[in-house]
Formats: sequence, structure tokens, C-alpha cells
Amino acid sequence: MTSSDETATPPIELDWYLSRLEESTKSLKDAPNWKSVTIVEGFIAGDVVEKWPRHNLYTPESFSERFKEIITRGHSWVNLSAVGVLEGNLLISLEAVSSSIHEGCHTSVNMSGPMNKVRCCEGWNLDGFIEIVDET
Repeated sequence: MTSSDETATPPIELDWYLSRLEESTKSLKDAPNWKSVTIVEGFIAGDVVEKWPRHNLYTPESFSERFKEIITRGHSWVNLSAVGVLEGNLLISLEAVSSSIHEGCHTSVNMSGPMNKVRCCEGWNLDGFIEIVDET
């Protein structure tokens, strides 16, 4: 690493992180195929079936400005996790720690793949973990 790399500003573009997360997730030996990516903001524990309103699911395009807002706010860290496959799409959750904001500081972006209990499900299917609720 050169000294200029040490002071380089980390990327703030969602696509930059998604491409790396998808690449590393696809490299897992049991990775299923998926059509696209869906993003949800929040932590998914997988301990109980969680209900998520459909309006809380985003495409990368519709979430990119929100991601920039989060990443430039000064959070100590955020997690981008490939959770599993929901409705044929790779679900990625973004979790941001809200108790530790330091304006002007760079945010560390941690990326991870699915939990083992999801990877044990056929096709990493999230049906037993997440229920999407359509509002009427």
C-alpha cells in the first residue's frame, strides 16, 4: 500500500460495494442463482419469522441515494449482508449502528454472506425466515 492509498477516500457508491458482495457470494460453493438484488434496511436475525412490508424492499437504483446518505453520515460501521434468496432475488440487508456517529469520519463497510442456517436451506430460500407483507 502506498501512502496515497492510505489517505484515499473510501467509495460511497452502492454499486461498488454490491459488485464485490455479489462476487464473493457467488464464489461460495453452494451459492444458488438469483435474478437480481433486493435491499432492506435493518438487521435480520433469523431467529423468528420476521414480517417486512413490501415497501421496505428496494432495488439498488432506488436505494443508492439513501446508501450515500448513510455512508457519509459518520457511522462507525455499517454491515452489508447477503441474507439469502427471497422471491428469486438475493436479499441484502444494510445495518447501520446509530449510537456511534462521528461526523467527518469515514464509515467502515463490513460485508458478509448468508448465515449457516440459511445456507443449509435449499437455494438459500428465506421463506422460513422472512415474510413479505403486501399492504392493502
